[in-house]
Amino acid sequence: MRVPCRDRQLQSPAVVVTVPFVVGTPNGSGKVQVTFELGQVGENAVDGVVFAADGGVATVPEIRLHRQRARPQPTQHAACR
Repeated sequence: MRVPCRDRQLQSPAVVVTVPFVVGTPNGSGKVQVTFELGQVGENAVDGVVFAADGGVATVPEIRLHRQRARPQPTQHAACR
């Protein structure tokens, strides 16, 4: 029996992006790893971890994320085709 798509629990996998940075100060370079858990009904999450140039976890006073609204794209989940 085929279950209608609207009755299925569909979750998008997390997306992990690593972005290098240089701020022009001593020890002011490294990478930021940002994990997006989006596309779900209810709570979505964004986590950020800052790594120093030596690969260790760095302590920073602030991380700013700016949201830009994207134009909705019509998509159809593979299970609904």
